[in-house]
Amino acid sequence: RYLALSSPLLQQIWKSLLSLCVQRSFGPSVNALDHLRRGSSLPPHEGKLFLHLLSAFSSLLSISLSSLHDIELSTHSPFSLKVLSEMVLKLRDVFVTLHMNTYMSSNHHIAISSHGPSIQEWQLSNNLLYRLLRSLYDRNSRLDFCSCDLWASLSLEKIPPELYQEEEDEDVPRPPYPAVVLKQAALLNK
Repeated sequence: RYLALSSPLLQQIWKSLLSLCVQRSFGPSVNALDHLRRGSSLPPHEGKLFLHLLSAFSSLLSISLSSLHDIELSTHSPFSLKVLSEMVLKLRDVFVTLHMNTYMSSNHHIAISSHGPSIQEWQLSNNLLYRLLRSLYDRNSRLDFCSCDLWASLSLEKIPPELYQEEEDEDVPRPPYPAVVLKQAALLNK
């Protein structure tokens, strides 16, 4: 049996993502997914583990969803429609945070720990997550299992205004933001 079609495996990976915790210097440990959703970076060890789980989950769920017809989604999907809508809520904020962190790290030469995942690994994971979210968005446009406002991320407040606002002074050189950044920001802003 194919891994992508294994509901128990996908459910276990999702539970692992939800239960992964980050130890803090002060106070109790916090959930890694929520920690990342708030825009904080993960320590190297937890970052690698989270990255691998997220990449595997995004890939396998994308493949699983692509093999299901819309009618089968509510009966043969590894997750119920309610769980999928809760998943979208968490993953869209993780996507924005990962995207901004990798963009800022690669274009502004912010140091990344040599013990943690590389920028390319984060970008790959982010691309896989984008593909999953796009697949879920397409399904939602036909099945309407998430409300429209669920797709608008509160994390968009973290996106620097220069990514989506036109500059008034034409003499000031504009930073070379990749078209994919603007496209993904526009997609999440819908």
